[in-house]
Amino acid sequence: MGMFDTIILSSPVECPVCGSFINYVQTKKLHRLLLNFRVGDIVTDDEKIAVLDEDLYCDKCHKMTGKIYIVIYHGIYIYSASTEKEADDIINKFDVLKLAKTLSKAKTKYYYEIEKIRTRLEDIIDYYSISLQDRAKRYLEPGRLSVTLMDLRFEELSKKDIMTDIKKLLNEINSLRAQDESIS
Repeated sequence: MGMFDTIILSSPVECPVCGSFINYVQTKKLHRLLLNFRVGDIVTDDEKIAVLDEDLYCDKCHKMTGKIYIVIYHGIYIYSASTEKEADDIINKFDVLKLAKTLSKAKTKYYYEIEKIRTRLEDIIDYYSISLQDRAKRYLEPGRLSVTLMDLRFEELSKKDIMTDIKKLLNEINSLRAQDESIS
């Protein structure tokens, strides 16, 4: 069979045979490196404007159900159309400024989420690098009443394993990826 790339459709296509939704197509017309492309991704190095026609395949009923037309504008995947005419219309009416704004918003969201994750990782590293005595000193800072030995023992017993915290962060990252895939 060989290598291929996967293109996530701009909107799911209903299978005319079984009614399930087709969310992606596989193509050998791009890099053939098992890459996944979503709307807004750069799919070619050159600045070509093209329409790739691909067969729609339903994973549920295992049938070829028609064609989909992948619109590439200056090397960027911008839309998946159900007809060749619709794809040509998209190219002729495409708003480059809208694409630039969409990419800018996506980049801003990406940096914001990365910053949140970086901050959480720093908090975890900070928590595990401080000794129990130093944490006790923090409890005894001005403005706090006092801390008992029982409080310190409870904190030590309830201290989570660092791998658990890191796994939570990785799950959060995967959740963000899933949200991103559902938006795309």
